[in-house]
Amino acid sequence: MKIFVDGYLLNREYQGTRTYITELYKALSVLDKSIKITYGIDDLTDELKNEFRDFPTIGFYVFKEKNKWKRMFTEYAELSRNYDYMHFQYIIPFRKANQKCKYINTIHDVLFLDFKKDFPFFYRLSRRILFGWSAKKCDLLLTVSEYSKKRISTHFNLNLEDIYTTPNGVNEKFLKNYNKSQVQKIIEDKYKIKKYILYVSRIEPRKNQLQLLKLFVNTKKVNQEYQLVFVGKKSLEADEFSTYFNSLDHSIKNKIKYFEQIDNEFLVDIYKAADFFVYPSLCEGFGIPPLEAGAAEIPVLCNNATALSDFGMFKTYLIDFNTEKLSSIFEEFVMNNQSDLKSIKSEISKKYTWEASAVELHSLLHRSSIFKIY
Repeated sequence: MKIFVDGYLLNREYQGTRTYITELYKALSVLDKSIKITYGIDDLTDELKNEFRDFPTIGFYVFKEKNKWKRMFTEYAELSRNYDYMHFQYIIPFRKANQKCKYINTIHDVLFLDFKKDFPFFYRLSRRILFGWSAKKCDLLLTVSEYSKKRISTHFNLNLEDIYTTPNGVNEKFLKNYNKSQVQKIIEDKYKIKKYILYVSRIEPRKNQLQLLKLFVNTKKVNQEYQLVFVGKKSLEADEFSTYFNSLDHSIKNKIKYFEQIDNEFLVDIYKAADFFVYPSLCEGFGIPPLEAGAAEIPVLCNNATALSDFGMFKTYLIDFNTEKLSSIFEEFVMNNQSDLKSIKSEISKKYTWEASAVELHSLLHRSSIFKIY
């Protein structure tokens, strides 16, 4: 069996969809070594070679066409002649040269249809058309949570039984035991940060970085002792965030650090070196970062909106970020944390594994009856 995975995201910034296609197929390659997996990428970097060096059944194809939209009409279709399956995220190619090749499509969420005010009009219009068409025309439709499954079914008028779930998992690197002081020294030397509260996510309105920034600025007991660290690329307009940050006094600005990108080899360590992790996102189709932090035994304060409501292991720190008590909850979370870190890690390690999702995908690939026939 030969599978092509559209992996242009492997050359982009860290984000949940990148994690999904890398970890799912690493786990699948371990599960069944007879499957040959090929990532389509823009550039074969030393970093990518190093990331996949322990997975001999995974290879790479460097795209000839660098424009991803042009690839939708040409290169992907020609590649279909060489594979049994081709896996895409959100949008499938507009044609197929080999009808025996099956197109798999993972739509992680359709939040832009439920939270319209957080997304520009053209963004919503174009994705509604393209995601909806792709959902109906792909041979196998996947998503990552029961929440997303129900919303996709509703918005695109699809039967629930025609949508399959391969949940996100947590990389085992986050679960490994570590020496806290050693990791903190590594991160301090590399990034000049220490004793900090972390938020890892793309910078955009729905991710709600502005609320956390204001919360930090207005909670003196916290900002006198800790730094606030944001990691993530700006993907949509974040003018309010930038305007507010620029208005701050230098004394508090110096407590706030922003990194658009963290080297892959240091990403796990920047979690492990953190004192706390806060995830105020307003809407998620899944939400990997709080699970990664919990797996690394970092105390997590998480919003309970949308798919995040499934993360009951955070208990009293899974909250509504619209509560009037948010400021006092945040201060108590940092200054008097009561998280049962061992219990949280244990539940995450049992419930959210890439191995389980790989088993599900493997089963689906061998059930020819589920594939659509047109």
